[in-house]
Amino acid sequence: MKINWTEVKEKIRPQISKPSYETWFTNTTVYLEDDILTIYCPNEFARDWLESHYKELVFNTLREMFNTTFEIQFELKSNTNKTSNNEKSTIEDITSELGEQFKVSNNSLKYNDVDESNKRIRALEEKIMNLEKVIGTLVEKLDAVELKTQLEK
Repeated sequence: MKINWTEVKEKIRPQISKPSYETWFTNTTVYLEDDILTIYCPNEFARDWLESHYKELVFNTLREMFNTTFEIQFELKSNTNKTSNNEKSTIEDITSELGEQFKVSNNSLKYNDVDESNKRIRALEEKIMNLEKVIGTLVEKLDAVELKTQLEK
């Protein structure tokens, strides 16, 4: 049996919020051997979160789509080193993964990349640190004004 993971994810997509889908499912791939479906996750946190919060949803979606049950395992993408006859990187899988990374929206190509999110997070953290410095300066000035006012009394 062959599973098109992109189709499975598309069936899951409307059942959860968009941010949850993009955070937890977009960067996953799968490998099926016998009735064991291994979902490869980009990091340990994603693996643990998917297993504890979405395993049942994945299980039920697969059962509904394929009228059979699968044992579901979650592993890190770094554990994808299988022997050549277990290779999951078929052209179809690769194009599905690329389809997840590149999306056409309003006729413009958008690259969904974790690095972009990390850059945004770093930029926001810098802005917050700068605001904290400004607030600290303002508090110092306010304290100085209050002290001056008390001394004048």
